[in-house]
Amino acid sequence: MFQEPGVCFYCCCQCSTTLAFTNHLVSKDIVKEAAILTDVQNVTAAGPYQIDRNNLVADVTCNGCNSLLGWKYVRVPKKNYAVQPRRFLLQLNKLLMWDGKNMLYADTRMVTFHQIPNARFFLCRQCNTHIALNEDFMIRIPDIMINAGIFEEAVNVDVAGKAHYRMQCTDTVADVNCSGCRKLLGWKYIEVPKEETIFLKTGTFLLHLNMLLKWNGTNMQCADYTWTC
Repeated sequence: MFQEPGVCFYCCCQCSTTLAFTNHLVSKDIVKEAAILTDVQNVTAAGPYQIDRNNLVADVTCNGCNSLLGWKYVRVPKKNYAVQPRRFLLQLNKLLMWDGKNMLYADTRMVTFHQIPNARFFLCRQCNTHIALNEDFMIRIPDIMINAGIFEEAVNVDVAGKAHYRMQCTDTVADVNCSGCRKLLGWKYIEVPKEETIFLKTGTFLLHLNMLLKWNGTNMQCADYTWTC
């Protein structure tokens, strides 16, 4: 595969073997720091099989240098729009990415979700930076003055440092800004002395829904117009 303008693809960072077009990217797993792709070439997927979160997976190695890149999903008892059988999870720190102009380290790119059927996620209303998966949406706060939801995880956001922590009632919080446009989206709970519910707890995010859009699998909507997720 040639490094032509407009042609974007991933390759092995060890030997530069071409692995996949970027349009094969389904999602990025921020916990595993990996990319989930529908199709990968020039690799070998072989046993012995392993178990990851109840999923049966096979190691994937580069055919060019035999480097371990990640794994292929063989059996997935509980599928979602990203994790499905025959898809690949490749570690971003093992990849380079040709973006049509330059060769970049793949793990420096912001997390992106693809607008495909059955995919549901939230975006910044200001700049369309992807913020959270629908499965990370925990509950909508029943207060029209706050107009916010609680999220278990958020991506592509900057959390204020310790010097900027502040009190919100009895909770310690830090402001959360979009990494794309710096828009204030809400806050992260740093410390919750009294965890009164399973939703309001340390580490979760409160994001204002009027600052977000939502891709519902078919259309883009204003997140605050969507009462159920």
